[in-house]
Amino acid sequence: MMSGKDIAANGQARQLGEYRSGEQLTPGLGSLQILPPKRYCPHVPTPKQLAFLLCPRCEAFFGGAAGPGKTEGLLMGALQLVEYPGYHGLLLRRTFRQLNQANSLIKRARQWLANTDAVWNNSDKRFSFPSGATISFAIPINNRSRI
Repeated sequence: MMSGKDIAANGQARQLGEYRSGEQLTPGLGSLQILPPKRYCPHVPTPKQLAFLLCPRCEAFFGGAAGPGKTEGLLMGALQLVEYPGYHGLLLRRTFRQLNQANSLIKRARQWLANTDAVWNNSDKRFSFPSGATISFAIPINNRSRI
């Protein structure tokens, strides 16, 4: 697998803002090898975020201290397939406070999607997209649930 720096060095990651919606950056690696639609994602992924977004595995670990862009990378990942009917993304945090505090997933998503065709349902904590796709935000059902 190529790292985000390798991809950027090979010219597949465009200069600031030049990638196209749904562009497949690494042909042959699978359907998740696309960047999130630009109209929903106002940021160009950093090299670490790009490596996360283009990871060919079903599960990936993106860790580290505050600051390397984990929350934005997670949101970018959820937005990758919102143009596909039947897609449903679920973003979890351990507590509702973690979901809803300043700089949290919900706040960031609402900022990114505020002037788009995505529709926020506050009671369901869910964005719906014209394709029929959704992204939901939730916490585990009980304390024994592990995420």
